[in-house]
Amino acid sequence: MHRFNVKELIPNRIEDNREIRPEDVCEQIFEQTIHTAPCETIGEREYQGYNCFSTCRYDVQSGDIEAKFNNGMRAFLFGPDDNFTTYRLAEFMQLRSRYSMRIYELIKMKEEFGELALPVGELRSLIGCEDDVCSSLAEVEEKVLRPSQVEIRERCDTYFTYSTETEESGLETIHFTIHRSAPS
Repeated sequence: MHRFNVKELIPNRIEDNREIRPEDVCEQIFEQTIHTAPCETIGEREYQGYNCFSTCRYDVQSGDIEAKFNNGMRAFLFGPDDNFTTYRLAEFMQLRSRYSMRIYELIKMKEEFGELALPVGELRSLIGCEDDVCSSLAEVEEKVLRPSQVEIRERCDTYFTYSTETEESGLETIHFTIHRSAPS
């Protein structure tokens, strides 16, 4: 069981003096998921997803949240340090778009290198963006990259800029440059 204060998790609502309903806080926590990247195995694709938390309790008096990680998260939480990406849960949970969440995870994985390059098709696969939603690079930029760039920059400790490249072969690649926000 982990305990943290709601002010750490959703500071925007506190600052705006909006009412915080316990069921909204717990629902937001239960919506947090982890997805493993698909990989090829003997002609089949594998996929695994985990709900991060199995239980959640919000104490209105103290503003504290008690949440228990799902047992399936054990490998992610206690796995080998060299294969583990860490980020601030409070920042991650402020992200509304699933694309922003997944891109934030990707840039945190490569943060120490300062850059990441992905073919558009691979990026779509990694973030779960279906071909019919974003079939072209222009649509990926409009519906995924630009909105995610703004949301991540506003809410997280790490953000990205990007450029695109189209090779003669037609392969389109997105080059991410990863930046750290100045401490506030």
